[in-house]
Amino acid sequence: MTARTPGIVELDGKVSEFAIDLGLRLFFASARLMPYERRVRSAGAFIERVVAPLTDVKERVYGNLKHVFPDMPEDECKRIFSGCVCNFTRIFMETYATDQFVRHVSQRMPVGPGLSEIERAAAAGQPVILVTGHFGNPQAGRVQLIRRGHEVGCVYRAMNNPYFNRHYVRTMKRIGEPVFPRGNVGTKEFVRFVRDGGITLILNDQYSREGDQLNFMGLPTRTNTAVARIAVKTGALLVPFYAVRRPDGLEFDVEFEMPIRHGDHSEMTQELNRSLEIRVRAHPEQWYWIHRRWKDTINVAALGEG
Repeated sequence: MTARTPGIVELDGKVSEFAIDLGLRLFFASARLMPYERRVRSAGAFIERVVAPLTDVKERVYGNLKHVFPDMPEDECKRIFSGCVCNFTRIFMETYATDQFVRHVSQRMPVGPGLSEIERAAAAGQPVILVTGHFGNPQAGRVQLIRRGHEVGCVYRAMNNPYFNRHYVRTMKRIGEPVFPRGNVGTKEFVRFVRDGGITLILNDQYSREGDQLNFMGLPTRTNTAVARIAVKTGALLVPFYAVRRPDGLEFDVEFEMPIRHGDHSEMTQELNRSLEIRVRAHPEQWYWIHRRWKDTINVAALGEG
């Protein structure tokens, strides 16, 4: 029989995926040699200047920006691109430095009219679905609620690379459990947790082939309405919230907005889109412009796959 290499065959991954994961783990390991503050602030610049030029990330970001803001000056596109890449990289640095991240985030208190609604619902056993986008660092809001004594679950998208996904999920669980992968099994567990009165965070700002044609940033695009349907079906509060990265790059202003009123699923989801749009227009560099959010209307060939 052919000898099996531990950690490769049992995950049924490709050698290239293993090599990429190894490189990423070495990157995170070397970054840990630096103090937390320096690590978080400098990692984004490294990815922007060294890694991004080897990918189609810049083309994606610029393509989306020009689609939404046709007259945006080149300098502003450059500023937003830089901020987008830095914020995305900082999220991973923070995720893989869980203890330091939690300490920094816990130094501030969440605000907003939705906070008292969440705590009232939790005390009454009413479920809560927290909805945000790939903006700032959503885990900051989760951390602040956990520090206030709440159990807060999280729905996540599994990484395509099985080797990276294995330790990525472990880091998510270090922040708090339960965590639910997107997909049939994870969705069933998520709905069961919500129905039992749980609080769960979910990101709902990506293109969804099965979603309704709604507006985001003034343009039509498909958005998944399942979150609204689940909220109505379970009687859960549907609360938009945002963790805005502060100018120091390390701390966050977390704000919970008033719950979305139950009603038509499309109208509820449009309200979520409108809420996120206000934040993105105020802090465009903190949103993940790399997504192919407008697949139906943008020149997708210019944005690559994914």
